[in-house]
Amino acid sequence: MSIRSFFKASNISTLPLTLIVIVMIVLSCSTKTQVTTLDLSYSPKATSKAKKDIKVAVVKPVITFKEKMSESIATSPFGALIAKNMPVDYRLKAKYYSDYAQRLRNAMLTDMEKILESKGLKIVGGFDNFDEITYAQKKQIHYVVVPEFDFGPIIKNRRECLPVIGCRDKGTIQFIGGIKLVFYEPVSMEKIIIKRIDLSSLGYNSAIEYSGYEDADKKLMALLNKIYSQIMERVEKVIDVDELEHNMESVKSLKGSS
Repeated sequence: MSIRSFFKASNISTLPLTLIVIVMIVLSCSTKTQVTTLDLSYSPKATSKAKKDIKVAVVKPVITFKEKMSESIATSPFGALIAKNMPVDYRLKAKYYSDYAQRLRNAMLTDMEKILESKGLKIVGGFDNFDEITYAQKKQIHYVVVPEFDFGPIIKNRRECLPVIGCRDKGTIQFIGGIKLVFYEPVSMEKIIIKRIDLSSLGYNSAIEYSGYEDADKKLMALLNKIYSQIMERVEKVIDVDELEHNMESVKSLKGSS
């Protein structure tokens, strides 16, 4: 027996069923889930046509912003199992340090090289740490840039647990800290130039609200995307080629005396 015959035999109108099907189709077509992803990329705003005889190497950024609990979860072999039952603040901090911060380091290394190259400087390598640079390379390189970032999320979570229903998390996320760029003469390891950028100078002083882990994760990624783009734009502005050229005599002197 067909569905139509069944409804006729049962003396039931097919109209309500038809309406339900139509409504479901319309809702499924009109409702699109917006997926937030981490998009850490930056393209320099300007490109210099003048090429400089200044060789620069960039070391992968160092993370200096740490919180013991979140770090221990992120590095624990049982991290995923522990995090699953923890409140949102611990889960999200663990994810930030084990995943997002590492992707941030890789993106910053790549984009720092793009910025320096766009200013007419010669890029040498791309190093995970300073120890990877050989002595011969240090003699050839004028500056080694070591970015340090100490910005991370401050998450204030409120958990409410009720019988049967379970636990619900609500709270706020706020990024604090900044980034420091240190230009070293690589043989002597003397600091030649230091640049600091604080997140507060970019206008990120307020906290955003979330409800539940998924919402918190989505909002943290969206906020990090905005912060990264703006902080790299500021990095591009504070790196002054004239200042690098002005210090070249000091750099050469340090190489000669080392």
